[in-house]
Amino acid sequence: AQLIGVMAHEMSHVILRHGTHEASKAKLVNFTAVLAGAAAGNGTAAGELARLGLGLGGNSLILKFSRDAESQADLLGARLMAEAGYNPIEMARFFEKLAANGNQGLQFFSDHPNPGNRERAIEAEIRGLPQREYTAEPGDFARARTAAALSLTSGGAAPPDARVVPPAPPIAFEIFQGARFSVSYPRGWKLDSDGTSSGVRITPPDAPPAGASPQDPLVAGAAFGYFSPAFGQADLGAATLELIAFFHNSTPALQLSSAPQRKARLNGADALLTNLLNRSPRGGTEADVLVTTLRPQGVFYVLCVAPQSDFPRLEAIFRQMLGSIRFPN
Repeated sequence: AQLIGVMAHEMSHVILRHGTHEASKAKLVNFTAVLAGAAAGNGTAAGELARLGLGLGGNSLILKFSRDAESQADLLGARLMAEAGYNPIEMARFFEKLAANGNQGLQFFSDHPNPGNRERAIEAEIRGLPQREYTAEPGDFARARTAAALSLTSGGAAPPDARVVPPAPPIAFEIFQGARFSVSYPRGWKLDSDGTSSGVRITPPDAPPAGASPQDPLVAGAAFGYFSPAFGQADLGAATLELIAFFHNSTPALQLSSAPQRKARLNGADALLTNLLNRSPRGGTEADVLVTTLRPQGVFYVLCVAPQSDFPRLEAIFRQMLGSIRFPN
């Protein structure tokens, strides 16, 4: 569990993009130091004090990860551990053990500064998680280890206690072939024009209609279309923000979520994945995932929409639809 805790902690640094954040901050601090030294006067006592003061301040800010970043990685890591079935408190106990080992822990803590009260903060985080029983070795881990051992020694025979989960029945897909793109979607889902020459909306059969007009907000499904940005045509990030602002004009509740934007690929081209939050037309919170890529005609976008509680059920289908998108040569 303590090994899993370290893995969850390091994964959280990556998920939260702390490395990128610290690198950007280092450039800012160094540039500030140059300006401050010039203003104070190099070679003077005041200049030397300014240089030393900024140097100390810079060092405290730009350790590989800051103490704030460590706290964030602890708390997100605790949640990742809990979801995997491991007791999150073991992450804090590992760090305590490392700190107690003196010199052996110095290298780790030189770029992972201890935020202090680690165990207490994680205990507080655990209290906010769903109540569950933790074991030293969750069943899935034991089964996976046994299966791996058997695959090496007996040609892949399944362990006696392995649970065999039947695969879900395959979903039949149909293809929408438009002038500017094609996409596969599950048979039985409803396809409508969004009122433009190149946009469509595809909704599951159990999604309640939001209204009679194609321009009414989606309750669940995916919207596909093109957007012509007034600015930032050559920059996907800027063009995506302009598209979100355009959506926001008609849907004021729409907002960026705390999850970072992620790079992706769409039909072999660079794309950007942006997580959004909204109020569902049927009440409650709505989870939206916006995927954008630059095309000669403008920004091609896919907006995947579902009530937050229902999004996991549709996520695999959304992924298949995104993977099937093709553009004409």
